[in-house]
Amino acid sequence: MLQVALEEDDGRPAQRRSRAEMACDLMLAISKGAVRPTKIMQRANLTWNALLVYLNSLAVNGLVRREERGNVSTYHLTEKGAETLQAYLMLKERLRPLALETTDLKSMFGKLRPPAPSPAAAPDVKALVDGLKGGGWTILAGSVTGKSGVTHSFDVVAKDRSGGVHGYVFAGKPDEKLVLSLFMIQLDTDVKVHIAHAEEPERGAAERAKEYGIEMDRHPFRQTGRGGLA
Repeated sequence: MLQVALEEDDGRPAQRRSRAEMACDLMLAISKGAVRPTKIMQRANLTWNALLVYLNSLAVNGLVRREERGNVSTYHLTEKGAETLQAYLMLKERLRPLALETTDLKSMFGKLRPPAPSPAAAPDVKALVDGLKGGGWTILAGSVTGKSGVTHSFDVVAKDRSGGVHGYVFAGKPDEKLVLSLFMIQLDTDVKVHIAHAEEPERGAAERAKEYGIEMDRHPFRQTGRGGLA
């Protein structure tokens, strides 16, 4: 089980929360020790009906698990839930200087923009598209709308032979900030994210990408005519 970096109350004024924020507040309450439904409801500032809806949704999606001991029900974060909450809190902390803590999660996701490929990367983008087509993949529109309602743009979006959707982003020298942003986009869209890079990633970026399940390739198809098709 991953340890979640707990966020202290920041004294921010009450405001309208998005559904995703309420779900994350619920998971944060559980991570701080509120495991009984009534306590979770109080800590997350939810109504009883909303609590039941969010607990069920989080459980169905594998973010929390329910345990029964006699007549007592308790809720706990799964590893997937801990990873999701940790990523959410990390993103809020990274973006705190921009005062985004006073906005909703949809606006937060709207700030995530992968770098646009340079004109010099055009041959590599074309080589990637040709290679994916040659492997039987289907090239899709370059944008995907996430669960938050935000539309995320990729350099290439393709569907593999089994129906899985992959999004490719071309970057010169990937850093941890890019990896974290793409991880949040991956969570929002359920698209498998790949980073095609021209230079070796910055220290820690490759390890973070592996931890988050993001594939990193040094400009696939440039030399071998293969990549991303395993």
